[in-house]
Amino acid sequence: MKTHAIADMLRETGTKATKARIGLVAALVAERYPLSIKEISRKVKVPNQSTLYRSLRSLVEAGIVREVHLGPDAVRYEMSVGRHHHHHIVCTSCGTVEDIDTCAIEGAVAGIKSKRFSVITDHSLEFFGICKSCA
Repeated sequence: MKTHAIADMLRETGTKATKARIGLVAALVAERYPLSIKEISRKVKVPNQSTLYRSLRSLVEAGIVREVHLGPDAVRYEMSVGRHHHHHIVCTSCGTVEDIDTCAIEGAVAGIKSKRFSVITDHSLEFFGICKSCA
């Protein structure tokens, strides 16, 4: 995705098209799997960590980027715009992450009843195991 297209997408969501945000989106668009803060920091030049966190928070709130929780202390980020709903499988030994392009429970979500919730707006399902390289 070209820089001007990223800037246009940011503006369409009401998000300022700063250099940091454009760089973040470009880095996430180029990757197939969700990135950690450390991986993003290596790929994107931002003035400081605070700018990185603020920019990511802004992109998440705008619905452009999505947080993926792959464990208690393992938050990663990936594009949500232009991507279909999917889940992930994570190697608990080396940390490799792979997309799972099907969602077997999507139909079941509509049938889930709750006494305290009237609407289910999203769901997350992640799998953990040992990859072939670590086995």
